[in-house]
Order: sequence, then C-alpha cells, then structure tokens
Amino acid sequence: MHTNSAVTKVSFWASLSLFQKIFLVVFLIANIFSFFTPLLFGSKFAELFTLISFVGLICSISGVFTALYQARGEIIAYLFVIINTVTYAYIAWSSNLYGQVFQNLALLLPIQIMGALAWRRNLAQSDDNKITIKTFKPVQWVYTIIGLLVCWWLYMNFLEIFPTIIHSLFDKTIARDPSPALDALTTVLTVMAMFLTSKRYIEQWWFWLLCNVGVVLFIENLIHTTAFTPAVLVGDLSGMFMWLQYGVGAIYGFYLWKKMHKERSRIAAVEL
Repeated sequence: MHTNSAVTKVSFWASLSLFQKIFLVVFLIANIFSFFTPLLFGSKFAELFTLISFVGLICSISGVFTALYQARGEIIAYLFVIINTVTYAYIAWSSNLYGQVFQNLALLLPIQIMGALAWRRNLAQSDDNKITIKTFKPVQWVYTIIGLLVCWWLYMNFLEIFPTIIHSLFDKTIARDPSPALDALTTVLTVMAMFLTSKRYIEQWWFWLLCNVGVVLFIENLIHTTAFTPAVLVGDLSGMFMWLQYGVGAIYGFYLWKKMHKERSRIAAVEL
C-alpha cells in the first residue's frame, strides 16, 4: 500500500519518460508556432484571436495529449480525444466539410464514448489500476480485414450518392466528393482503429499507422512549394505537424503497448 501511495504522488512531468517529455514539448511548440505563423507575413496580432483560430489551437493541442495518453494506455486519453473530435467537427463545419463532420460526430464520437466506458469498466476490475491489453488471434485478422473491405465498399458508395440524398431531402445542391474511394478508406481505417482502441487491442496501432500516411503528402507539398504564403504555413505546415504527431505517436504507442503486454503477461504467469 505504501508503494501505491508513493506512485500516486508522482507529478505529471516526473511520470513521463524522456521520450514522452521530448514528444510533448516538441509538438506543443510546433502547434503553437503554427498558430502564430501569420505574424511572419504581416498579419496583426489581434487578427489571430478569432473563434475559429482558438478552436483550431485547442484541437491541435488536445491531439498532442491524446497521442501521449493513448500510448501510455491511460483512460484520460478519452477526454482529450473527445475534445479533439468535437473541435475538429466544428472546424470542418465552418469549412463546409460535411463529410468530416459526419465522420467525427456520427461515427467516431459514439465509439469514443463507448470506449471510455469500456476502459473504465476494465479498470474497475483491475487490481493494479491498469487496463488489460489484448492481442489478435489469427482468425481475428481475417474477420477484421473482411469487415474493413465490406465497410470500405459500403461507405464509398454512400459518399458517391450522398449529394443525391441531400438534394432529395433538402433540395440543396452540394459538390460531389472528388475522391470517394480514398476518403472512404481513410474514414474506415480511422473508425476501425478507434474501435480496436476501445477494445484495448495492440493491433489498433497498425490501423493508426495506416491512417497517418498523409504526412508524406504534406511534406511533399512543402518541398515543392516555391512561394511560402500564410495559407501554406497555416495549412500545409500545421497539417504536416499534425500527421507527424499522430504518426510518431502511433509508432511509439505500438512499441509501448507491446512492451506493457509482455510485462503484464509475464507478471500474470508468475502469479499463476
């Protein structure tokens, strides 16, 4: 009991490993830098402080803490991921990206709420206040891949007919999705990753990694950009930081969850 009491008194900063401290500091600074980049091109300081810019900053910072706490397997990750989802949905709505609004509020948010409740139940059954980490059996890979392909096909077709549905229901014309196959794949991978996170499977990280290949596109855009403008820096640069943040977090999360699973399996075997 004395040891558990001592652990609870450790400060947040002291509880972080060296890598986690570096990750937190680097990406917090990167996101704050992105927020202030318009000043480099003559924007006034007061112009930065709009509602949408504040929401964007909260979204990006909550993403940093989501990646950190999710890798550590701590339930507080769900607080930050819900903040990240809601704020991103608001940004998407403001930009008329209705598909992203639907993805975040109708698909991801319910899974996140259920995931938080599932993690809480699992923690209540734990003796050491740590979540139980699971890993796939071979047959689960088969079911998951088949389910992924079916959902991809269904959602791709939904995106293709979505403008027709909106026109029929609300007599409103919206543009068709220029790349329904790619957008559907990204959405399905994200939903699958979030679902596996709620179930506490290590294999979630493979899907998070697949979701984050977008960093390559942002880096390529920056390399081939001949004239840096506020739009480039706030758009491509902040986007690159976001994808790097999630990509690095996914790689580290996979490593850490494998390590935690191995250690907890060893302890469980010794206790038996």
